[in-house]
Amino acid sequence: MLAVKGVTFGVKRGEVFTLLGVNGAGKSSTFKCLVGVEKLSCGKIVLDNTDLAQLNGDPEKLHGLVGYCPQTDCIEPNLTVTESLTLFAELAGFKTDDIPQITNEFIVRFALGMFAKTKAGQLSGGNKRKLCCAMAMIGSPKVVFIDEATTGVDPASRQIIWQGIRYASRNSATVYTTHAMEEAEAISNKLTVMVKGRFKCYGSLIDIKKKFGEGFEIFLNMNLESIN
Repeated sequence: MLAVKGVTFGVKRGEVFTLLGVNGAGKSSTFKCLVGVEKLSCGKIVLDNTDLAQLNGDPEKLHGLVGYCPQTDCIEPNLTVTESLTLFAELAGFKTDDIPQITNEFIVRFALGMFAKTKAGQLSGGNKRKLCCAMAMIGSPKVVFIDEATTGVDPASRQIIWQGIRYASRNSATVYTTHAMEEAEAISNKLTVMVKGRFKCYGSLIDIKKKFGEGFEIFLNMNLESIN
């Protein structure tokens, strides 16, 4: 059985395209294909007019083109926040003299100033996710993939991550995954609802709401302690 089937989409520079779906919908499997971790059984992936199959043979070019934040934290625990971002800025090809300014910009954007000299392994869960997003987006790669960046993150850190993504994605084509409609609404230019490896709808937030937004919303407030 195929985890992902018949998925076709395009993302322009400055756009955030969100894959919205529950756990097991195929979002992370799609990402693994997009970054070359999983091989395609058919079809192809084109990044900046280059077939991904060609880029997989040139890791340096692929890294310069793509930023990736997976579901799990991708940090080196013994590097500080500043050192982590400096490393990724160097990998992105920035000149040595420009790196401190670029690094500081992302430290500020993702509210990591208080932790600039803290080792990444000692950060809270929310700050680790902020750092992972900053590392993926530093250098404004042409294509950025961010997989459920805010799962288990506190509300304040979630807002900071959203703001950072909106800012950094001005110069990138960004693909994002989430299972929360609120999050999709907060950062997306367009989105899809994904079910069992397939796109069930595709378009701008306004288009999807117009077509599927009819009906009622029900909010329940319950005191669970009073239930026997």
